[in-house]
Amino acid sequence: VTAPTWIGSNSFQIILNKNDSSITFQYWVQTGVYINGGNFMTVGIENNTGNVGLQVMYNPPNLGGYYIATPYAVKFYYPPSTTYVVNDVEAHWSNNLISGGVFLSRATPIPFQMTAAVKNTGNVSVSPFGVNCKILNSSNVIMTQDNAVSNALSPAQVQVLTMNNTFSTTATTPLGTYKMITTTSLAGDIVASNNVGIHEIVVVDTVPANIRLSFDDNGADGAGLSWGGGDGGAGMQFVPPFYPCRVKQLHFFIESNDSSYGFYAMVNASGGPNGLPGQLLDSVYIPPTSVTAGAWNDVLLSIPLQIDTGSFYLSWHMGGNNITLGRDTAKPISNRTFEVLGNTWAIYRYRETEDLMINATIERDPNVAVTEIVPTSAGAGDFYPNPASKNTMLELNVNTQDVVLVSLFSVDGKRVYENKIPSGHSSRLLIPLDVSKLENGIYMCRIRAGDFEATRKITVAH
Repeated sequence: VTAPTWIGSNSFQIILNKNDSSITFQYWVQTGVYINGGNFMTVGIENNTGNVGLQVMYNPPNLGGYYIATPYAVKFYYPPSTTYVVNDVEAHWSNNLISGGVFLSRATPIPFQMTAAVKNTGNVSVSPFGVNCKILNSSNVIMTQDNAVSNALSPAQVQVLTMNNTFSTTATTPLGTYKMITTTSLAGDIVASNNVGIHEIVVVDTVPANIRLSFDDNGADGAGLSWGGGDGGAGMQFVPPFYPCRVKQLHFFIESNDSSYGFYAMVNASGGPNGLPGQLLDSVYIPPTSVTAGAWNDVLLSIPLQIDTGSFYLSWHMGGNNITLGRDTAKPISNRTFEVLGNTWAIYRYRETEDLMINATIERDPNVAVTEIVPTSAGAGDFYPNPASKNTMLELNVNTQDVVLVSLFSVDGKRVYENKIPSGHSSRLLIPLDVSKLENGIYMCRIRAGDFEATRKITVAH
């Protein structure tokens, strides 16, 4: 048991039971020697500020300060009544349920509407409180901001707020990274760390033939990511700024490659369970002779992959030990990173503090004449009411007898509704839409009829 060959095994569970609010620790195999000897064993729970705790044991003398004799379990039951008051709210999410980074097209200036969810994370009801949303550029200059006041919220209640002021790009808007910051202001709030939420926005130029999508700042920070055993990987999710698009090239920043291994590059469609990838679309092996450490490694797909809706996922898979992927810790963070272990995808454990250096180059499909989302059109009205909680109506004046296709997409690109209106209809249409079963948030509605296309935003707030 001397470095680097520590031996031992620690198998345990932590069970959080939503039904009775209990917390259970279960210890199974606990073997090995702690590197500093005894006096290290502490068991208990504490609140997230660290000023209230329940201690079960601390350096138990009968164990010599070593591991608990197993099997062993500890269960904390929520008391039938309590006088402990937690007065706390949080910036729950911004723009989408995971506050996932988005790409905005500079060429088509759609007004970006600031939407934020706030949540009562305490155990008592709270009075209405102020919420500020603002968008800053890379120099921290405020581009737009607005304020709103929440409702009174009961414990665990979530409210979605839509700000009146919007952020619109123009032909001269600088490309690059912006951030939306949501801040809650509750008097007597006990936890300051969850009062601010940051959402990454990247403005891209969609005019060139090749459009690179990236959430990193092109600079690796610290040691690269790798997994012991050499068979792990990592991935990122991308929601393109227009549809359809074709994924043409993949980019991976290889920080180091001390043992001279290759790697696998893969592309997956969306549609998997719980926000995970769906069908594998392509896989390319990059041999060791083609890998360059300390640089971007570009992978050109033999056949570009068309994405008509939703998102796509790029992943990097180690070909062996000691090949590492670049990591970027510069804020804002996209919250769209994953880790892949044994072909199983999961949210990256450092998703909130790191972006992985994986990029994609997309292009427009030259065989499909589809315009990008347009801000206004004489033929497309708007939703009434908007925001909507149950039923809303889309007014449409289309001077065509073609089939009208109405599609509704969530902000992560998933199609959640589609309605096809047959040809031969009246030029003035009132299209009803039931949003009662949709999650709170912003949705994009795309209307197509012949050569006509327009897109409208609708906010769902129950």
